[in-house]
Amino acid sequence: MVKKLREQNYEVIVLDHNEPKIAEAISVGCQGSLTIKEFFQKLRSEQNEKQIVIWLMIPHQGVEKALEEIIPELKSEDILIDGGNSFYKDSIARYAKLKNEDKKFLDVGVSGGPAGALNGSCIMVGGDKEVYLKIENLFKDLAINDGFQYVGPAGSGHYVKMVHNGIEYGMMASIAEGFNLLKESKYHFDLKQIAKLYNHGSVIESRFTGWLENGYNEFDQDLHQVSDTVGHTGEVAWLLKDARQSKVPVKNIKQAYKIRLNKKSKTSYIRRVLSLLRNQFGGHSL
Repeated sequence: MVKKLREQNYEVIVLDHNEPKIAEAISVGCQGSLTIKEFFQKLRSEQNEKQIVIWLMIPHQGVEKALEEIIPELKSEDILIDGGNSFYKDSIARYAKLKNEDKKFLDVGVSGGPAGALNGSCIMVGGDKEVYLKIENLFKDLAINDGFQYVGPAGSGHYVKMVHNGIEYGMMASIAEGFNLLKESKYHFDLKQIAKLYNHGSVIESRFTGWLENGYNEFDQDLHQVSDTVGHTGEVAWLLKDARQSKVPVKNIKQAYKIRLNKKSKTSYIRRVLSLLRNQFGGHSL
Protein backbone atom coordinates (compact mmCIF):
# COMPACT_ATOMS: atom_id res chain seq x y z
CA MET A 1 0.00 0.00 0.00
CA VAL A 2 2.89 2.33 0.77
CA LYS A 3 4.41 1.64 -2.64
CA LYS A 4 1.07 2.30 -4.34
CA LEU A 5 0.71 5.61 -2.53
CA ARG A 6 4.23 6.66 -3.45
CA GLU A 7 3.58 5.80 -7.11
CA GLN A 8 0.81 8.40 -6.95
CA ASN A 9 3.05 10.99 -5.30
CA TYR A 10 1.57 10.86 -1.80
CA GLU A 11 3.90 12.04 0.96
CA VAL A 12 4.16 9.04 3.29
CA ILE A 13 5.74 8.77 6.72
CA VAL A 14 6.01 5.19 7.95
CA LEU A 15 6.14 4.00 11.55
CA ASP A 16 7.42 0.48 12.17
CA HIS A 17 9.57 -1.10 14.88
CA ASN A 18 11.22 -3.28 12.22
CA GLU A 19 14.28 -1.45 10.88
CA PRO A 20 14.53 -3.45 7.60
CA LYS A 21 10.90 -2.52 6.85
CA ILE A 22 11.71 1.14 7.49
CA ALA A 23 14.70 0.86 5.15
CA GLU A 24 12.43 -0.64 2.48
CA ALA A 25 9.96 2.23 2.89
CA ILE A 26 12.74 4.80 2.64
CA SER A 27 13.97 3.13 -0.55
CA VAL A 28 10.66 3.99 -2.27
CA GLY A 29 10.71 7.61 -1.13
CA CYS A 30 9.05 7.56 2.30
CA GLN A 31 10.28 9.01 5.54
CA GLY A 32 10.75 6.45 8.29
CA SER A 33 10.14 6.48 12.04
CA LEU A 34 10.92 3.93 14.72
CA THR A 35 9.06 5.64 17.59
CA ILE A 36 5.74 7.42 18.06
CA LYS A 37 7.54 10.61 19.08
CA GLU A 38 9.65 10.65 15.93
CA PHE A 39 6.61 9.75 13.83
CA PHE A 40 4.51 12.70 14.99
CA GLN A 41 7.43 15.11 14.83
CA LYS A 42 7.85 14.26 11.16
CA LEU A 43 4.10 14.31 10.49
CA ARG A 44 3.61 17.74 12.03
CA SER A 45 6.67 19.15 10.34
CA GLU A 46 5.74 17.70 6.94
CA GLN A 47 2.11 18.78 7.11
CA ASN A 48 2.84 22.18 8.64
CA GLU A 49 -0.03 21.86 11.12
CA LYS A 50 -2.49 20.76 8.41
CA GLN A 51 -4.77 17.75 8.70
CA ILE A 52 -2.99 14.41 8.84
CA VAL A 53 -4.31 10.94 8.08
CA ILE A 54 -2.92 7.97 10.00
CA TRP A 55 -3.58 4.51 8.56
CA LEU A 56 -3.08 1.77 11.13
CA MET A 57 -2.38 -1.60 9.48
CA ILE A 58 -1.52 -4.12 12.20
CA PRO A 59 -3.00 -7.35 13.66
CA HIS A 60 -6.06 -6.73 15.83
CA GLN A 61 -4.22 -7.89 18.97
CA GLY A 62 -1.97 -4.82 18.81
CA VAL A 63 -4.54 -2.15 18.00
CA GLU A 64 -5.44 -1.13 21.55
CA LYS A 65 -1.83 -0.61 22.59
CA ALA A 66 -1.11 1.36 19.43
CA LEU A 67 -4.13 3.59 20.03
CA GLU A 68 -2.99 4.31 23.58
CA GLU A 69 0.13 5.87 22.08
CA ILE A 70 -1.47 7.53 19.06
CA ILE A 71 -4.69 9.07 20.41
CA PRO A 72 -3.08 11.58 22.80
CA GLU A 73 -1.10 12.99 19.86
CA LEU A 74 -4.13 13.53 17.61
CA LYS A 75 -5.78 16.87 16.93
CA SER A 76 -9.46 17.34 16.11
CA GLU A 77 -8.85 17.76 12.37
CA ASP A 78 -6.76 14.58 12.10
CA ILE A 79 -8.24 11.30 10.84
CA LEU A 80 -7.29 7.90 12.26
CA ILE A 81 -8.03 4.78 10.18
CA ASP A 82 -7.91 1.20 11.41
CA GLY A 83 -7.37 -0.77 8.22
CA GLY A 84 -6.72 -4.13 9.87
CA ASN A 85 -9.13 -6.91 10.78
CA SER A 86 -10.53 -5.62 14.06
CA PHE A 87 -13.79 -6.87 15.59
CA TYR A 88 -16.53 -4.48 14.53
CA LYS A 89 -17.86 -3.98 18.08
CA ASP A 90 -14.37 -2.93 19.19
CA SER A 91 -14.36 -0.44 16.33
CA ILE A 92 -17.70 0.98 17.45
CA ALA A 93 -16.28 1.49 20.95
CA ARG A 94 -13.12 3.11 19.60
CA TYR A 95 -15.16 5.40 17.37
CA ALA A 96 -17.24 6.50 20.39
CA LYS A 97 -14.13 7.14 22.47
CA LEU A 98 -12.55 9.30 19.78
CA LYS A 99 -15.83 11.05 18.99
CA ASN A 100 -16.11 12.00 22.66
CA GLU A 101 -12.66 13.59 22.39
CA ASP A 102 -13.62 15.41 19.16
CA LYS A 103 -11.35 13.15 17.10
CA LYS A 104 -12.12 11.30 13.88
CA PHE A 105 -12.02 7.53 13.31
CA LEU A 106 -12.84 5.27 10.36
CA ASP A 107 -12.93 1.47 10.39
CA VAL A 108 -11.82 0.12 7.03
CA GLY A 109 -11.91 -3.44 5.77
CA VAL A 110 -9.27 -4.20 3.14
CA SER A 111 -9.21 -7.26 0.88
CA GLY A 112 -6.90 -8.36 -1.90
CA GLY A 113 -3.72 -9.53 -0.21
CA PRO A 114 -0.24 -8.26 -1.13
CA ALA A 115 -1.04 -8.17 -4.86
CA GLY A 116 -4.14 -6.10 -4.16
CA ALA A 117 -2.19 -3.75 -1.91
CA LEU A 118 0.20 -3.04 -4.77
CA ASN A 119 -2.24 -3.07 -7.69
CA GLY A 120 -5.53 -2.05 -6.09
CA SER A 121 -7.44 -3.39 -3.09
CA CYS A 122 -11.13 -3.79 -2.28
CA ILE A 123 -11.86 -1.25 0.46
CA MET A 124 -14.92 -1.10 2.77
CA VAL A 125 -15.27 2.08 4.85
CA GLY A 126 -17.32 2.60 8.01
CA GLY A 127 -17.70 5.73 10.15
CA ASP A 128 -19.05 9.24 9.74
CA LYS A 129 -19.78 9.90 6.08
CA GLU A 130 -18.54 13.48 6.22
CA VAL A 131 -15.16 12.21 7.40
CA TYR A 132 -15.10 9.63 4.62
CA LEU A 133 -15.89 12.29 2.01
CA LYS A 134 -12.93 14.41 3.12
CA ILE A 135 -10.51 11.67 2.09
CA GLU A 136 -12.56 9.76 -0.49
CA ASN A 137 -9.79 10.22 -3.05
CA LEU A 138 -7.36 8.36 -0.79
CA PHE A 139 -9.56 5.26 -0.91
CA LYS A 140 -10.03 5.68 -4.64
CA ASP A 141 -6.27 5.83 -5.15
CA LEU A 142 -5.66 2.69 -3.07
CA ALA A 143 -8.48 0.63 -4.58
CA ILE A 144 -8.97 -1.27 -7.78
CA ASN A 145 -11.44 0.39 -10.17
CA ASP A 146 -14.88 0.48 -8.44
CA GLY A 147 -13.29 -1.35 -5.51
CA PHE A 148 -14.07 1.08 -2.67
CA GLN A 149 -17.29 2.06 -0.97
CA TYR A 150 -18.65 3.85 2.08
CA VAL A 151 -20.79 1.13 3.64
CA GLY A 152 -22.28 2.79 6.73
CA PRO A 153 -21.73 4.08 10.28
CA ALA A 154 -19.09 3.10 12.80
CA GLY A 155 -18.23 -0.60 12.80
CA SER A 156 -19.82 -1.33 9.43
CA GLY A 157 -16.55 -1.39 7.50
CA HIS A 158 -15.13 -4.09 9.72
CA TYR A 159 -18.49 -5.91 9.82
CA VAL A 160 -18.60 -6.12 6.00
CA LYS A 161 -14.99 -7.36 5.98
CA MET A 162 -15.80 -9.95 8.67
CA VAL A 163 -18.64 -11.34 6.55
CA HIS A 164 -16.36 -11.24 3.50
CA ASN A 165 -13.88 -13.46 5.34
CA GLY A 166 -16.64 -15.93 6.23
CA ILE A 167 -17.68 -16.16 2.59
CA GLU A 168 -14.01 -16.62 1.68
CA TYR A 169 -13.76 -19.57 4.10
CA GLY A 170 -16.82 -21.21 2.53
CA MET A 171 -15.60 -20.79 -1.04
CA MET A 172 -12.15 -22.11 -0.21
CA ALA A 173 -13.58 -25.10 1.65
CA SER A 174 -15.78 -26.05 -1.32
CA ILE A 175 -12.82 -25.94 -3.69
CA ALA A 176 -10.66 -27.95 -1.30
CA GLU A 177 -13.34 -30.61 -0.79
CA GLY A 178 -13.97 -30.86 -4.52
CA PHE A 179 -10.30 -31.36 -5.36
CA ASN A 180 -10.04 -33.94 -2.60
CA LEU A 181 -12.85 -35.85 -4.36
CA LEU A 182 -11.00 -35.59 -7.67
CA LYS A 183 -7.81 -36.84 -6.06
CA GLU A 184 -9.51 -39.82 -4.42
CA SER A 185 -11.50 -40.84 -7.49
CA LYS A 186 -10.68 -43.91 -9.63
CA TYR A 187 -9.77 -41.78 -12.64
CA HIS A 188 -6.28 -40.61 -11.61
CA PHE A 189 -6.89 -37.04 -12.74
CA ASP A 190 -4.14 -34.53 -13.39
CA LEU A 191 -5.35 -31.99 -10.85
CA LYS A 192 -3.26 -29.18 -12.30
CA GLN A 193 -5.01 -29.64 -15.64
CA ILE A 194 -8.44 -29.83 -14.00
CA ALA A 195 -7.75 -26.59 -12.12
CA LYS A 196 -6.69 -24.98 -15.39
CA LEU A 197 -9.81 -26.30 -17.12
CA TYR A 198 -12.13 -25.05 -14.38
CA ASN A 199 -10.50 -21.64 -14.66
CA HIS A 200 -11.31 -21.21 -18.35
CA GLY A 201 -14.98 -20.48 -18.88
CA SER A 202 -16.61 -22.64 -16.21
CA VAL A 203 -19.12 -21.26 -13.74
CA ILE A 204 -16.53 -21.66 -10.94
CA GLU A 205 -13.82 -19.80 -12.82
CA SER A 206 -12.32 -17.48 -10.20
CA ARG A 207 -9.21 -16.09 -8.60
CA PHE A 208 -9.31 -19.10 -6.27
CA THR A 209 -9.14 -21.66 -9.09
CA GLY A 210 -6.42 -19.56 -10.70
CA TRP A 211 -4.41 -19.56 -7.48
CA LEU A 212 -4.91 -23.30 -7.14
CA GLU A 213 -3.63 -23.83 -10.69
CA ASN A 214 -0.58 -21.73 -9.85
CA GLY A 215 -0.03 -23.75 -6.69
CA TYR A 216 -0.19 -27.05 -8.51
CA ASN A 217 2.34 -25.68 -10.99
CA GLU A 218 4.67 -25.03 -8.07
CA PHE A 219 4.11 -28.28 -6.15
CA ASP A 220 3.21 -31.87 -7.01
CA GLN A 221 -0.50 -32.58 -6.81
CA ASP A 222 -0.16 -34.63 -3.63
CA LEU A 223 1.03 -31.42 -1.93
CA HIS A 224 3.50 -33.31 0.26
CA GLN A 225 5.50 -30.11 0.78
CA VAL A 226 2.44 -28.18 1.99
CA SER A 227 1.39 -28.15 5.65
CA ASP A 228 -2.01 -29.53 6.61
CA THR A 229 -2.20 -27.03 9.47
CA VAL A 230 -4.35 -24.13 8.30
CA GLY A 231 -3.92 -20.76 9.94
CA HIS A 232 -6.82 -18.51 10.84
CA THR A 233 -6.80 -15.02 12.33
CA GLY A 234 -10.01 -14.85 14.37
CA GLU A 235 -12.47 -12.94 12.20
CA VAL A 236 -14.63 -15.95 11.33
CA ALA A 237 -14.80 -17.01 14.98
CA TRP A 238 -16.22 -13.53 15.65
CA LEU A 239 -18.68 -13.98 12.78
CA LEU A 240 -19.92 -17.30 14.14
CA LYS A 241 -20.39 -15.89 17.63
CA ASP A 242 -22.19 -12.82 16.30
CA ALA A 243 -24.43 -14.91 14.04
CA ARG A 244 -25.30 -17.21 16.93
CA GLN A 245 -26.26 -14.24 19.11
CA SER A 246 -28.32 -12.79 16.25
CA LYS A 247 -29.86 -16.21 15.50
CA VAL A 248 -28.84 -15.99 11.83
CA PRO A 249 -27.93 -19.35 10.19
CA VAL A 250 -24.40 -19.67 8.79
CA LYS A 251 -24.08 -23.44 8.47
CA ASN A 252 -21.71 -23.48 5.50
CA ILE A 253 -19.35 -20.95 7.03
CA LYS A 254 -19.41 -22.82 10.34
CA GLN A 255 -18.51 -26.09 8.63
CA ALA A 256 -15.75 -24.39 6.65
CA TYR A 257 -14.30 -23.04 9.90
CA LYS A 258 -14.43 -26.49 11.51
CA ILE A 259 -12.51 -28.00 8.59
CA ARG A 260 -9.56 -25.76 9.46
CA LEU A 261 -9.56 -27.06 13.01
CA ASN A 262 -10.16 -30.72 12.16
CA LYS A 263 -7.01 -32.82 12.52
CA LYS A 264 -8.44 -36.08 11.16
CA SER A 265 -6.43 -37.78 8.42
CA LYS A 266 -9.46 -37.84 6.11
CA THR A 267 -9.36 -34.03 5.90
CA SER A 268 -5.58 -33.73 5.62
CA TYR A 269 -5.56 -33.12 1.85
CA ILE A 270 -8.42 -30.63 2.14
CA ARG A 271 -6.39 -28.65 4.66
CA ARG A 272 -3.32 -28.82 2.40
CA VAL A 273 -5.33 -27.25 -0.42
CA LEU A 274 -6.50 -24.54 1.99
CA SER A 275 -2.91 -23.87 3.06
CA LEU A 276 -1.84 -23.70 -0.57
CA LEU A 277 -4.56 -21.19 -1.41
CA ARG A 278 -3.69 -19.02 1.62
CA ASN A 279 -0.09 -19.00 0.48
CA GLN A 280 -0.99 -18.06 -3.06
CA PHE A 281 -3.22 -15.09 -2.28
CA GLY A 282 -1.81 -13.88 1.02
CA GLY A 283 1.77 -15.07 1.18
CA HIS A 284 0.99 -17.13 4.28
CA SER A 285 3.58 -19.70 5.26
CA LEU A 286 3.30 -23.29 4.00
